[in-house]
Amino acid sequence: MLPIPIFLMVLAIMYLAAFGLPWAGEYSEDWQKEEIEKEMMRMYRKRKQKTENRFTERCSGF
Repeated sequence: MLPIPIFLMVLAIMYLAAFGLPWAGEYSEDWQKEEIEKEMMRMYRKRKQKTENRFTERCSGF
């Protein structure tokens, strides 16, 4: 009987670690827009770094 309450406590801790407290109000009304902007910036930085690496590879042959 002891493993079930322990399992539930671990499950609750994992839920809170992933999603936080529901009443904490971490997300604003425009949370989707903010997340899209963050993802677009991440993709932009990744693409910029990729093009810089290509340029560096081409210039290193001289």
